[in-house]
Amino acid sequence: MSITSVPPLAPAPPAPLASIPRRLLGFLLDVALVAVLGLGVWWLEHGGHLAGLFPVPYPRVQNVAIPLLHVLVLAVVPMVAGRTPGMAVLGMRVRDAADRGRVGFLRQLVRAVLLPVDLIALGLVGLVVMWRTPQRQRTGDVVAQTVVVRTVRAG
Repeated sequence: MSITSVPPLAPAPPAPLASIPRRLLGFLLDVALVAVLGLGVWWLEHGGHLAGLFPVPYPRVQNVAIPLLHVLVLAVVPMVAGRTPGMAVLGMRVRDAADRGRVGFLRQLVRAVLLPVDLIALGLVGLVVMWRTPQRQRTGDVVAQTVVVRTVRAG
């Protein structure tokens, strides 16, 4: 009885790029998450249990907590997980533009720092840049050399 060799598997095709509407919906989900969490912070401070703990009018918890929630959801979570919560819900992930590999902390930071540039004119700058680039990259993606791809589900 002889052992036959198994031919090597062909490399997997690269994950497909996420569509612009899907990316926009993912961002809107992230903003909605921050809004809900921010409303919770506001309620705790003004009508809930924190109202009695902070009698001084300034600084308010919400003035610190709500911007931190934005940073957490739109910058820190992607640095750790490779995607925002909205991206996770819609099956997207940030990947290297060249080889579709994982993206490190520094490149995720570049994407996060340049997000305000994409939000100029109510996000029109980011949308135009995504429509004009072949890989649907926003400004932060172009500079960080990243793309947003659809995650492929097994099965």
